[in-house]
Amino acid sequence: PSLGRELRGLVVGSDGKQAYVLDPTAAPPQVQVVDIATKAFKAAAAVPLPAGTAPHALAIVRSTGPDLLAAVDKNNKKLYLICLNPVNVLPPVALDHNPVAAVASPGGQWAYVLEIEGATAESYAQTVNLHRLQQGLSPAVGTPVRLGDSSQEILLTNSGRHLYVPYLGVTTNPSDGGV
Repeated sequence: PSLGRELRGLVVGSDGKQAYVLDPTAAPPQVQVVDIATKAFKAAAAVPLPAGTAPHALAIVRSTGPDLLAAVDKNNKKLYLICLNPVNVLPPVALDHNPVAAVASPGGQWAYVLEIEGATAESYAQTVNLHRLQQGLSPAVGTPVRLGDSSQEILLTNSGRHLYVPYLGVTTNPSDGGV
């Protein structure tokens, strides 16, 4: 299907039958569901997000139960956990900085969120305990850890033991940057 220009955060479900993508321009913003076999949007399965949400990135949360989605809202500094069966968007958790990417640990207990602080490009990783969030327990959010400036993405190994964050660093220093 034609995914359009404004869609973000394409992820594939554990069963490989459905993909999910953020549509921040819909009213209200929503998660679109794509049937991979037919390459068609499943309009009836779209998951609306709260009005005013500015979804920026999406992560699939895999565990022994049904898949969940973690959507980060860059403008409002929030993470939303989305249950797909039955559909339910849990109340958001507040983050310390503007989130730009997220990954979930194997088993789905943790989300690791890459955050950037405005014009300074200071970058941070912040953990969210998704099990506590699902149970409505506090605190669900960890203390942000400072990373290299202008971090680009957050990647997690299949084992869940290592996170990798490529960063550009200070642009005035040609030898800065790395992983």
